[in-house]
Amino acid sequence: MWISVKDRLPEKTGSFLVTRAFDNSGDRAYAVATFTKWTDNCHAWCIEEDGDQLEVSDTLTHWMPIPEVPGD
Repeated sequence: MWISVKDRLPEKTGSFLVTRAFDNSGDRAYAVATFTKWTDNCHAWCIEEDGDQLEVSDTLTHWMPIPEVPGD
C-alpha cells in the first residue's frame, strides 16, 4: 500500500519503493530509495540507481516497504 510523503515518513531508515513526479503532467517513475534520518527535522532520500539526493518535499510523492520475495 502506497503512503504519501505528506501523510508520514518511514519510522526507520532503510530501503523503500518510491514514486517520483517529474512535472505537472503527472508523469511518474518508480525507484528503490534509501531513507536516511539524521534528526527529527532533517531527512533525505537517496536514489540508489544514480546516487541523486532528493529532498522529501521535491519530487518524491509516495513510498512503501519493499515487498517480500514470493516463496515457493
